[in-house]
Amino acid sequence: MSRIEQTIEAKLAKRQDLEARGISVSPYAFAKKQTIAQAIELLDTAKVVQTAGRVHALRAHGKVVFLDLVDTSGKIQVMCHSARLGEAFAWLADTDPGDFVGVSGTVEKTRTGEVTIIADGLTFLGKALRPLPTSFNVALDKECRFRQRYLDMLINDKTRDILSKRWRIIASLRRFMQDELGYTEVETPILQPLYGGTNARPFVTQMKALDDAQMYLRIAPELYLKRLIVGGMEKIFEIARNFRNEGIDQSHLPEFTMVEWYHAYADYNVMMDEIERLIRYLHRQINGGETLFVGDHEVILDGAQPWRRYTLKDSLQKFMNLDVDALSDAQLQDLLDHYSLKPVGEFTRGKAIFSLFDHLVTSKLVAPTWIIDYPQDVSPLAKKHRSQSGLVERYELYIGGKEISDGWSEITDPLEQRARFENEQKRMREGDDEAQPMDEDFLMAMEYGMPPLGGVGLGIDRLVMLLTNTWSIKEVIAFPTLKSVC
Repeated sequence: MSRIEQTIEAKLAKRQDLEARGISVSPYAFAKKQTIAQAIELLDTAKVVQTAGRVHALRAHGKVVFLDLVDTSGKIQVMCHSARLGEAFAWLADTDPGDFVGVSGTVEKTRTGEVTIIADGLTFLGKALRPLPTSFNVALDKECRFRQRYLDMLINDKTRDILSKRWRIIASLRRFMQDELGYTEVETPILQPLYGGTNARPFVTQMKALDDAQMYLRIAPELYLKRLIVGGMEKIFEIARNFRNEGIDQSHLPEFTMVEWYHAYADYNVMMDEIERLIRYLHRQINGGETLFVGDHEVILDGAQPWRRYTLKDSLQKFMNLDVDALSDAQLQDLLDHYSLKPVGEFTRGKAIFSLFDHLVTSKLVAPTWIIDYPQDVSPLAKKHRSQSGLVERYELYIGGKEISDGWSEITDPLEQRARFENEQKRMREGDDEAQPMDEDFLMAMEYGMPPLGGVGLGIDRLVMLLTNTWSIKEVIAFPTLKSVC
């Protein structure tokens, strides 16, 4: 019998002993009147507290047992004396780390100065049948941390802190979008009869209720959000779970979360200003101040100075001394070959220039930087640049060498959008499996009229990575996508 099996058997025996004493090992409820943090605040007030949590450690000293009790707000010591607890003291011998208990009593300091609940009442609330791992054991098996994230959260304060910040960031984002910028939160379909909104490979499924019609998990909410703009909405946002059937690395997972928002009568300049305000606000809410650490770099999110902006071509010139306009197609292809870069589908100058930028420049963009004015053939949904032929009014925000946001002045002319979709069909026929399909329903919606429009796509996962200085996407998602274990 393995050690873990022996431990489980011992815990089952203690469970049976508790039941023999007439104690419920899984009661229905407990009146928890204070969190542990709130109980600590009542130190030396003589007020009786009633709290509950998980036992993390027990220390027996004859007729006194000390428990370390933990909940989401903190940890406190509990002193259990046989003279005070009577029969309840007897079942402490059947209590292990991992079990849940409720306690009532006053909060005092012991002779060693530790804040402690002096227990007058004790209630058993739940029996754990497996032992809690140590932080050492969890750290040794990184895969276990993600597959059994509940154990990681139990043992590692850092994990709980990162995930707690993630949910605070989302809550703060909602407040800012609604209260400060005046947006309305909306919902759009996740299962869609046709995918679109970006260049990506979709997940495919069937819907039994519609005679096994082929459906797709959304790769972006964009085309449905724009339908709402046609329907009369002017400022809308959605926190959307998206699915792209692509690779996994330090900053990408097939299932991820993003926020998209659209502002009628605005262009990409307005949207960049709004994102700057949002990120500064979130940083103040989560971390405080203007200083943000990105890896080992100290970045100042100066609220008085706009973040620097470079066109994509200018960034290649500035950071790589590369004047792409002076290069022929053959010279661009030579550079692609030199760096082993292979853009999807046929060669175009725009795709070549974007690939060089993505490979050579992005890692150098540590300070907050807007890259604007992208080649048209890598931006099928962005509006043509108002003064530069072959370009579109698109931006990407980079901080810490990572893309944080993507958006553009939106196409609102249905004839221009149809031409873009037709070009996507050409790319699809030539083997680009990330090209977008022709969406006739969306085009028909556009034909009813669409106002000038600015749009934003902001990855929640990367935003959390940025604000917690945690540069692995798996660390900022509670249950990241992993390979199945047989």
